[in-house]
Amino acid sequence: QVIQALTGDLNWASCAYVFVMIYVTVYTRNPLLSFVGLVLIMLSIPSSFAIFKLVSGSSEVSLLMCLAVFIVIGVGSDMIFVYTDFWRHSLLHSKDPATRLQLVYTQAGSSTAATTFTTAMSFLANLASVIKPLREFGFFMGMAVILAWLYLLLAYPALLVIGERCQ
Repeated sequence: QVIQALTGDLNWASCAYVFVMIYVTVYTRNPLLSFVGLVLIMLSIPSSFAIFKLVSGSSEVSLLMCLAVFIVIGVGSDMIFVYTDFWRHSLLHSKDPATRLQLVYTQAGSSTAATTFTTAMSFLANLASVIKPLREFGFFMGMAVILAWLYLLLAYPALLVIGERCQ
């Protein structure tokens, strides 16, 4: 019964991923940006699991951790929209890609950092719970949100430059 439920959840996750992929593609007007951006976001899941395994010594995946896919896609997509908007807005200030990147990193980077770390802290607050699966989920999700932010911060702005040059 658990396997059947997980299979159903994976189907929903796949549908959500396709929907988000289409929406991000329409928003960014660039399939490369949406595909690579969402791959960067999804990389946070196995990375978080590796950190979780390293810290906890456990390699068990709780059912709560399966929710991570839905949450990380949502949080990460928001970051893609913020970076994309700041990139478009930077064109009003300069046409030089280096200057525009500096603007994006300072403005979008700080904006997404604020929202990311408040979200991560709300998950990490579950470390105070007496319920072990909730503590594990909180740690796992806190790491996933932080890593999604880190991967997007490091790669997505450069991807915006490449995406603009390819158009």
